[in-house]
Amino acid sequence: MSQKKPKIFISYAWENQNLAKRLQADLQQAGVEVFVDYKEIRGGESLPARISRALDWCDTLILVWSAAAADSYWVKQEWETANYEEKRIIPCILDGAALPVLLRRLLHLPFSDYRQGYAGVCHALGVQAVSAAESAKPAAKKNIVPPLPKKKVSRPKKPTRPATPKPRLHLRKIPTTLSDEAVAAMLEKHVFFDKRKNPDGKGISHDYQLQHDGQVV
Repeated sequence: MSQKKPKIFISYAWENQNLAKRLQADLQQAGVEVFVDYKEIRGGESLPARISRALDWCDTLILVWSAAAADSYWVKQEWETANYEEKRIIPCILDGAALPVLLRRLLHLPFSDYRQGYAGVCHALGVQAVSAAESAKPAAKKNIVPPLPKKKVSRPKKPTRPATPKPRLHLRKIPTTLSDEAVAAMLEKHVFFDKRKNPDGKGISHDYQLQHDGQVV
């Protein structure tokens, strides 16, 4: 980008005043010195002193060109003076009106789309394109939604089943004589442990009561 900011004179027809104002505001936002005269010049007047001074001050004339500009006596006076003084002229074309022969050799920018036209002007001037309308907008606030707290899901507790009491084993009150087969069958049935006859037995939960003066368990 150029360090020296250009000095701009905007020449336009009265009918294109709104675009000239917008272009002025945007260029000033980009840091460019701009002169635009919004006082209507009526027929019979000479080139006003303020415009003469501005044309002498500027180094670049931006010519807003349209059918209305082509019919404007004062627009013609301004661009012809700038051309005679060897000022830089940048035609900005709004419609299909033909440029004067002396200006057709110049780079001219289409302004059917304002943003593209404005970007082209800034590029030609060597400045950063900045829009006054965009700069005036407040920065959008980001709506940060806090995360919702996680709900604790209370699951019903499973009912605790009461422990099944182990069946009590009742021994005979009266002693008797058992055969080897009967003893082996009893050991296997009640899962008693015996080294020889039931080595896989798990034993017995003891809950003995003495009978017959302690002679029988």
